Amino acid sequence: MYYFVRAYWERGGKRDGNVTLLLSAIGPFEDPKAPEGLMTTDPAFWDDWLTAVEQARAKGLPAEL
Repeated sequence: MYYFVRAYWERGGKRDGNVTLLLSAIGPFEDPKAPEGLMTTDPAFWDDWLTAVEQARAKGLPAEL
């Protein structure tokens, strides 16, 4: 997701402040203290991301947005 959102932001000329904030919060980094060894800049986003992945696995793609 990070790379997808970053590419979207770059194609848009890096002008969208909301996307800039999102990228700042979800920026991944290696954290040896984290159970998975990974973390995001904003730790709450990591839990949100794991929840979203589990939903995608359980429910599949949404029928509509």
